[in-house]
Amino acid sequence: MDRRVTANEGFGSKFDRFLLSIEEGRTLGGLRNVEATEILRRSKETDFGTSERRLTEYALANGCWFDLKDIKGNFKYLGSGAESDVYLDKDGKYVLKVVNYRAFSETPLEFLNNRITVHNSVFPGTAYELVGFTYSDEIGEEGFYFITRQTFIDSKKPRPAQEEIDEYMEKKGFAIHDGTCVIGGYVISDLAPRNFVKDNDGNLYCIDPLIRLKTEK
Repeated sequence: MDRRVTANEGFGSKFDRFLLSIEEGRTLGGLRNVEATEILRRSKETDFGTSERRLTEYALANGCWFDLKDIKGNFKYLGSGAESDVYLDKDGKYVLKVVNYRAFSETPLEFLNNRITVHNSVFPGTAYELVGFTYSDEIGEEGFYFITRQTFIDSKKPRPAQEEIDEYMEKKGFAIHDGTCVIGGYVISDLAPRNFVKDNDGNLYCIDPLIRLKTEK
């Protein structure tokens, strides 16, 4: 997953290229992302309770169920957002995010599809890798949490201006309006300076956008 893509390297403006990039994004999410997605796809029951149980069984059987205390003991706490607690590994190469999927997703499968796979297809330079799962009654809402890993971009540069972000998205083939763009039935929002990092070479990286299916009113 340790692959950086510059602001000028995108998938272009054509919708068909976006669709072709989806499976690449799923693969960038790692083996756990691929397997967890397939487990939930095959399930006839899609409610969050059943999905969480299936993923818990999978995690326990495959060594990717984590004790939150181990994460807190081995990683540096960086802060919290609306949906996750963020930790930095000892080598400063990755951040771990302990994510409450229910903050912005209706089901675990929606989280896997939208917040990991589609994110990775649009922003491969900051791809999320699914590394496991945990349960917490200590942070945010009590319950089931995803654990993702993302390359840490160490930078002494200030956050980019909104004009720079708009230009970055345009180079990727998007039109951005009020911090939001739409592609292939997906709405990508919260494209604001707080969710972008500029590395020491001046390249922009989107680290935490919101991605949802577009809903018709």
